[in-house]
Amino acid sequence: MTPSRVLSVAKISVVVHLVATAASLAASDTLVNLGVTVNLLLFFAGMAFFAVAFVIAAGRSRDEDVWFGGAFLLGGQSVDVAPRNILRGCLAAQVVIGIGGAALEPFSSAAFSVLGPLFGFGLMAYFGSRYGRFPSHHAKR
Repeated sequence: MTPSRVLSVAKISVVVHLVATAASLAASDTLVNLGVTVNLLLFFAGMAFFAVAFVIAAGRSRDEDVWFGGAFLLGGQSVDVAPRNILRGCLAAQVVIGIGGAALEPFSSAAFSVLGPLFGFGLMAYFGSRYGRFPSHHAKR
């Protein structure tokens, strides 16, 4: 996946998460089930992205000083400011949507909306581990 594609998917996922959370709050059983299903799919897809990111980061750590904050949280100078802000903004929006949806009806299917932000975190981790810049081990010698 190209960097621009990752950023596009992150933006689209915010809208999908918002719609799924709104559906979870609906009165219709069909919409509630759809909302729960989409939030679960976002959760499991986020776990998959995070697992792929972990494998990529582990592979790169043989030659580069990959660190958790840079690879998964986009800290330091590991990625440019624009993609970092987009990905962090999308994650923040998903967290607000998830907590907001769950807060509106905490003991209902809307509570599943707190699972959605893992997708944003997984994409952020994938982007950092795949496209992040880390110093080479060989540069230290």
